[in-house]
Amino acid sequence: MEDMVDGMVNAMQKTAAPYYPKSMWDDFRETFHKIDLPAKMIPIYQDSLSQEDLAAVLAFYKTVAGQHLLETQPYMMAQAQERFTALGRQLGVEVAERHKDEILAAQKKYQEEMAAKQNSSKKQN
Repeated sequence: MEDMVDGMVNAMQKTAAPYYPKSMWDDFRETFHKIDLPAKMIPIYQDSLSQEDLAAVLAFYKTVAGQHLLETQPYMMAQAQERFTALGRQLGVEVAERHKDEILAAQKKYQEEMAAKQNSSKKQN
């Protein structure tokens, strides 16, 4: 679970603004690790699975196939995360390209508004 959290934070960090300080990411990671994720998952399981379902799942995990799944699941999740992160990046580029003119116009408007605010504050001082 810790690896999954670290992978998620690393993916977020790669796509975030480059000026976010390392200390913020360290704090985010540390704060996230303090959350008791299994405890947060219990109500989801309780709402979704019956006692019989859980008994069957536990019985499966006691089988050779279940043990193999438990052993390989972290690797599979890491691989999925890598592939989905790459796919997300690719799709982000494609979508941004389709909206390039709109993004550039919004960026220009934002920069003009910020410049106007700076000029206004300079005049007030």
